[in-house]
Amino acid sequence: MVDVETAAARTAGDHRMTFGEHLEELRQRLGYAVFGVILAVGFCLFWQEELMWVVSWPHRLAMESLGEDTRFQVFDYADRFMIPMKVSMIFGLALAAPVILWQMWKFIGAGLYAKERKYILIVGPASLILFFAGAAFGYFVLIPLTLKFLAGFGQEWKMFRTEIQLDKYLDLFFALTVAAGAVFEIPLIMTFLCFLGVVSPSTFASWRRFEIVAAAVLGAVLTPGGDLVSMASMAIPIILLYEIGILCGRLVYRAPDAA
Repeated sequence: MVDVETAAARTAGDHRMTFGEHLEELRQRLGYAVFGVILAVGFCLFWQEELMWVVSWPHRLAMESLGEDTRFQVFDYADRFMIPMKVSMIFGLALAAPVILWQMWKFIGAGLYAKERKYILIVGPASLILFFAGAAFGYFVLIPLTLKFLAGFGQEWKMFRTEIQLDKYLDLFFALTVAAGAVFEIPLIMTFLCFLGVVSPSTFASWRRFEIVAAAVLGAVLTPGGDLVSMASMAIPIILLYEIGILCGRLVYRAPDAA
């Protein structure tokens, strides 16, 4: 007997593509995504100096507050050329992220039913918005606090001269930015699990004591500095995001029907 919902979806215009059609669709979507990345990277390359100014803002803020020199050290002739290129490429990928995700959606969505598409159209943009919100939190709060603490530690000992290497700073900057963006996905994951009925909001609430410990561990793991300030600036948002996930989960949770 044919499933009623499946039949209705097909009669509404949904259909499964052949293997050849999938390959052609994949080729087309990859082409659009690559073209979008090339345009975005090219645009960012044109604004290399401004992007370097943006990336270095947390460093300058921390150094100025401590009365230290805000300039970076470079140890190779190629660094002056390669590092701005690297930054431009990373920003270009971030700028092209909506285009890449849209092309992924167009490829994946072609093989889904209407009900499945609806869920992805909600989850996809929400995950992107949350990631960029987390990256903004990292840029304006987490990174400046971490840098100020690390650079100021032992400053009164007069035995250190603060000279920050540019490539090491960028590694720390992007690591904290990605970590903060990933952490902000917690409420979405929790809400989706509650919506599917995999975990109930009350179960998440009962895990609070473990979540606090996990937040402290994640704060230590995700912050390369390893200091208490940066750990706390990551752990506290994780705890707050977990509570938001519980609240959102209660709005969408539907208890499974009794057998």
